Parts: sequence; structure tokens; C-alpha cells
Amino acid sequence: MNEKKYILEQTSEEEKLKQELTDRMPTVIKVLDSLVFGKLDINYSLKVLRNRSTPGYYLDINYDIEVDRMNSSLPVFSQKYVDTMFNMEDRITAALGYVGLQSYFNGAMLNYINDSETERQTTELMDALYVEIQKVYPNVPLDRIEMAELYYYLSKSKNGQSWVVEVGGGEVTDELIDYYYNTLINCNELWDIMSRVYENHPIGKAFDLENYLCN
Repeated sequence: MNEKKYILEQTSEEEKLKQELTDRMPTVIKVLDSLVFGKLDINYSLKVLRNRSTPGYYLDINYDIEVDRMNSSLPVFSQKYVDTMFNMEDRITAALGYVGLQSYFNGAMLNYINDSETERQTTELMDALYVEIQKVYPNVPLDRIEMAELYYYLSKSKNGQSWVVEVGGGEVTDELIDYYYNTLINCNELWDIMSRVYENHPIGKAFDLENYLCN
């Protein structure tokens, strides 16, 4: 009985918090427009969402980031834009502090836009990667390489201090036989090839590389 009462009280408090945050959304939007996104002409969205693992709600913020403007191997690159986008979460936290809601913000999600040239470069990287792997390992079928789901992807670094291109995927193996896979190309060997291909491409001078293979 006491447990049921506690759950009801907890639910009531959560709903009260949700309503409070929802009621304050016009003020939050005004502050974010004035101090962050409006000044920089950046599109964003704002929602009140429930926490998945703990009681309560949080402010879910998504904003656009122009990938090609962060790529120093392209003509549209802007160091000022890179610096601005890198500090966005600090700007958001500071802005929310003016309305006392900074504790309900745990980081933003990014919508990658205007990335056609960077996408073209990563496609070139993948094409070059398949050629290089088959040159080094001519007896490994292309379909087994593709099954490893190798990739190059732009993201924030592990320490959050810069933008990097991460490489990932798994080992290249043969077909399942008697519940076992035989490794054809291990992740250390893949890293050697993927980093070499990357360094020989113009984008290799734009971003550092981080290894997520076999993670």
C-alpha cells in the first residue's frame, strides 16, 4: 500500500514538473533565440522529454550543423564557424542559466546538413579502401569485406575537444562454419589500411582520425 502511494506521488510530481517545463517553453525559446540560435541563424528544435532511466524530464534540443563548412579541405570551410559550433553546448547551457533551467539540459543532438561534398569524399574513401584491401588481400572476396560494415564518419572526438573522422566496423571473416568464424583480416590490419587510405586523401588533412574498429 505504501509502495503504491509512493508511486502515485512520484508520478504526480513528474507530471507537475512536465507541465512546469512545458509552460516555460515560450520563455526558453525566446532566450535561446536571442542569445544562441537567432544570432547565428541556426535552425533548432526543442522538446520536453521523459528520462528513460530515472524519474523526471529533460530539455531535448536538436540543432543543425553544416558539415562542409567544418571541412578544411573544402572551399566553403570557415574556422569561425568551427569555433562557433564547437562551443554551442556551452552557449546553450549559459542561456538556460538565465531562466534557471540549465540542469535540465544534458547535451544536444546534431542534425548534419549541407554535407554533400564531405559525403562525396567519404564515398571516395570507401571506394579507395575496397581497392586497397583487395590489393593487400587479393584472396578475400568483396562480399566478405562488405559484411564487415567498415565506415568513415565525422563526429566529435572521444574527449569532446575537437571534430574527428572515426573509423569503425568489424573484422573481415569467412562464412560461419561449425559455429565459428575464421578471421580473414583482423582489426589491427584493417586500421593500418584504413588510416593509410585516409591520410592519402585531401580530407585526411582536415580532421584527425579515431579508431572505433571492433568496438
